[in-house]
Amino acid sequence: MWAWWLIAGPFVILAVIVVSDLLTSGDKGGSKRETVRFIVTAVLGIIAVVFLYWVGKTLNAIQILSGTNALNVSLILSFMALPTIVSVSEDSLQAVGRELREGSYALGATRAETIVKTVLPAASSGILAAVILGIMRAIGETMVVWMASGNSSHIPDPWYNYLDSIRTLTATIAGDMGEADQVTGSARYHVLFAMGLLLLVFSFISNLVSERIVVRQRKILAGE
Repeated sequence: MWAWWLIAGPFVILAVIVVSDLLTSGDKGGSKRETVRFIVTAVLGIIAVVFLYWVGKTLNAIQILSGTNALNVSLILSFMALPTIVSVSEDSLQAVGRELREGSYALGATRAETIVKTVLPAASSGILAAVILGIMRAIGETMVVWMASGNSSHIPDPWYNYLDSIRTLTATIAGDMGEADQVTGSARYHVLFAMGLLLLVFSFISNLVSERIVVRQRKILAGE
């Protein structure tokens, strides 16, 4: 519960500030706009606190029997992929240039409107590439998921139970290839290579999709 408050709190505060600015951007009056923004921010803040409290209370009631489960390894992989996503996304946002930002400000847009309607659409292709790189970084990880996921060779019941131990494709290949190599040509041996082929196909499809979206976004920004 406390982890939820510490992680989600800053993001919720930022979302409240941006959404309140967007909702009050149409009112160009000076003091009146500040009053309306204050009221909207207060209302959204109350809603956000209630939402954080409700989710935290729900999480506090969940009983986790084992620390090595799918949720644990998902959190670890997300933190491992985060530096790659943040670094590439930051480069994409900086590549937008000051001209678009200043042009947006000159047309009367607020800072939140400039970020949401100008900067993010212009850098969306780079941000998408960063997300796909992060996903592929997480998919290719082996040893961390081997140790943190429980390494249990069964399908959770129900399948979406993130509190149950699991076993990923990469961990299965790393753990079973030594034994399967002793019986080269067996069904188990070929299944491990099929898993490797599946990972390769997924990575290849992800690259194709990201390239397609990047090209489409460039055409949109170029007005084609």
